[in-house]
Amino acid sequence: MKSNIEENYMGRRPEDSFEIEFKTNFNILNEINYIEDIDLKQLIKTINKRIVSMYNRDHSIGHVYFATLINKKELEAKEELANIFKKKIIPLLKRYFDNDFNKIREILSDDKKEEKYQFIKRRESLSLNDLIEDDKFYEINDSAFLYACSYKKIYE
Repeated sequence: MKSNIEENYMGRRPEDSFEIEFKTNFNILNEINYIEDIDLKQLIKTINKRIVSMYNRDHSIGHVYFATLINKKELEAKEELANIFKKKIIPLLKRYFDNDFNKIREILSDDKKEEKYQFIKRRESLSLNDLIEDDKFYEINDSAFLYACSYKKIYE
């Protein structure tokens, strides 16, 4: 005699399978103080919308990346946001898009921003050795992470 579990399992077909979809919990972001009027919800929604359109819906930026901003004062939060983008968001985008900096720049709107606000900018001068590697055409613009405008221009 089969148990209910066996009947349920044996009767399932692959097309009946289900996946648990994790979505960004925007309520958690309510606990984060504003950082120079940067709308974190809109920022994340915009980035995720672009990731979905350029890659797929199974990849996104979640609220967990921003949890370290909870209970931080504005200056400390601004520094932490820069850290999150430099050490978590950009490396994640590099992985998603296989180091295609043109796509990453599109996701972050760097292709439309004034150079000082671009997180990833085109390098001015290249050596012969740099021409061998695609990622040498671009560089992280550390000063851009300090401007609130760099983040706002992603969703504005």
